[in-house]
Amino acid sequence: MTRTYPYAPGQYEAATGKQSGLEEFSYLCRRRWRFRNLGTWVVRRMNGKPYLSVHATGNACDLGYGSTLRDRQKALEACRWFTRPDVATTLGIVAIHDYSANPPRAWRCDRDAWQGFANGELGAGGRWLHVELAPRQGSLSRKDYRKLWKSLPR
Repeated sequence: MTRTYPYAPGQYEAATGKQSGLEEFSYLCRRRWRFRNLGTWVVRRMNGKPYLSVHATGNACDLGYGSTLRDRQKALEACRWFTRPDVATTLGIVAIHDYSANPPRAWRCDRDAWQGFANGELGAGGRWLHVELAPRQGSLSRKDYRKLWKSLPR
């Protein structure tokens, strides 16, 4: 089931601080898959573009992982879970960038599918996932976001 993608470039404003729902999402991912927090809220432009990064809204995080095959398998497991229709809708996941895929790929809620980007459009690549949440879920309290997470089967 597709949903509207809420972050058209140039159509959103920077937040004045971190968003508690997104911070809880990042924490829960780090706890479940042993990811590292590579960053959440920062007011900056997209690489090579004149528009604000979704990180500026406080509703995007970068989750790093190690260099072993097991680490990559955990990242793929997370991607499969994030893109399940019940999970993506409930948690408000609207986009995922998988920079380690060959070619790098992105999933978005408005197409409910992965798309490869062989031309470098997603950036240089690396061992991390970039995940964006919808504004409603990103702004929930940590406690309310945790309730959503716990309501879902693993």
